[in-house]
Amino acid sequence: MRNKYESSTENGEIVSEPVRVLHVLGTLNIGGAEGYIMNIFRNIDRSLLQFDFAVHTSDVGFYEREIKELGGCIYHGAIRYRIINFCICYHFWKSFFKKHPYSCIHVHTYNMALPILKAAKKMGINYRICHSHSANQYGLIRKVHIIISRYFIRKWSSFRVAISDKAGRYVFGFNYKVIGNAINTEKFRYNAEKRNEVRRRLNLGNELVIGNVGGFRRPKNHSFMLDLFESLLQVLPAAKLVLVGGGGLQQRIKERVSQSGLDDNVIFLGVCDDIPDLLQAFDIFLMPSLFEGLPTAALEAQAAGLPCLLSDTISVEANVLKPLVKYLPIQRGTTHWADEIIQIAKNLPPRRDTYEEMKAAGVDINDITKWYEDFYINLTGIGNDKEKVFI
Repeated sequence: MRNKYESSTENGEIVSEPVRVLHVLGTLNIGGAEGYIMNIFRNIDRSLLQFDFAVHTSDVGFYEREIKELGGCIYHGAIRYRIINFCICYHFWKSFFKKHPYSCIHVHTYNMALPILKAAKKMGINYRICHSHSANQYGLIRKVHIIISRYFIRKWSSFRVAISDKAGRYVFGFNYKVIGNAINTEKFRYNAEKRNEVRRRLNLGNELVIGNVGGFRRPKNHSFMLDLFESLLQVLPAAKLVLVGGGGLQQRIKERVSQSGLDDNVIFLGVCDDIPDLLQAFDIFLMPSLFEGLPTAALEAQAAGLPCLLSDTISVEANVLKPLVKYLPIQRGTTHWADEIIQIAKNLPPRRDTYEEMKAAGVDINDITKWYEDFYINLTGIGNDKEKVFI
């Protein structure tokens, strides 16, 4: 039986309240982990479960208004963990949990997880979930840090989950549960009328349109995209590159586009909330990331029926509809990538509705949401007086 927390009113009436789970994230802007958990939050039974959020920023994020409308609480200003300030972060989180006593926390910022998990364990929070959303990190210091951190993450967490096997092995080494990303496949199914409407709005005409959805951060490899696109323009001078997302490197990429004289060919749309519509307008989805876990954007592109060209650093679990996906090593260089795009463009398959195939592949949000509902309720509704340690 599914249990809720119970509390008493002043007149002694018993009132059932939903179980509240605290999710710890870097920000509440559009991104992989953020989009993942918001997809689940929108679809869970909120009479049984509520999600609250603690973030390592004081900025108001893209999802904040929606979270509050859905009944979630938001805590800003968590101290960022930088190895040398472990004790400061640890005491911050101890104070936080003393003031906000949760029975279940779900930490998505695994590179900042150590002081959070240790403080939660010290404060008697029995259910401490650590989640790996990425399969790699750049920089020697970070790589060494995650290797050292594995022991303590396993020691201080009670459950470990990863979006892919590669992401799990990278962060935890062993003993983790793989629960892949999920999307609302219905929202992304191909619609020819919507495609024509968006292409008219963006003045794309009948030209080849290559698209990417992702934050302007180093792992997304936007510089590589521009390099290969310049090579592509030597053969297809009217092609368009549409970049969706925001982030710290956006201005630098914009400046480079202007310096290269590509303003008419490269379109920056910024942070958008109409991704399902925009994907209809693309012809090819491009993702040459330096590293990823299981990118939601690649799943969404396949749900929209798009051919996808991905770097081989991306988990094999992203290849849901094999005829649509091709992996390439970044080391092959931009000219080789441009040649692959040209070959795809010459043999573009007719766009089709992939809804049933995506659902059959188990990436529909309803299936994943049901798993999380059962997981959280069973986790927090049984044996709250005794710590349980899972994989």
